[in-house]
Amino acid sequence: MADYKTTFDHVFRAPQTEVDIFNVDINSLGCWKTLISMGFEPDELLVLFRQQYCIEVWKQLKGELIKIQFVADLLFKASVKGYLEEILIKLQNTFSLPCSGVVCHQTLYILNDCMSSILKEWLCWSVVYLDTGNDSATATIPIPSYLLNHSTLTIRH
Repeated sequence: MADYKTTFDHVFRAPQTEVDIFNVDINSLGCWKTLISMGFEPDELLVLFRQQYCIEVWKQLKGELIKIQFVADLLFKASVKGYLEEILIKLQNTFSLPCSGVVCHQTLYILNDCMSSILKEWLCWSVVYLDTGNDSATATIPIPSYLLNHSTLTIRH
């Protein structure tokens, strides 16, 4: 199962390379900017951010129930950046699930038991695409259905 500390450290570490699909510049987040402008010191804000805000994001993501750390890291980043709902709706729609944009037990089944290399690649490219600042209304990266082979997929209810 995915681990919160590992995910947080991976997503919010200082970038080691020029391009890092997982990294989030904490100073670019709206919530961070708002609290800094209200007088919070960066060190105290980091403690609140890590121990309060991001823990809540992790719980809503159901991160502890995601088996693949890589997937949990990408979804955590998407949540912190504000585009998790778009990714989940596209995923849910492709697998004919109710499109809530929320991680439910059916979505967890897809993430844990049906995560093909093609689906992982789609998830990566979706994060890259949405990171470029494209309007969510145009964020339609299709999951190629012929590559997913989800016609034999049985969703547990």
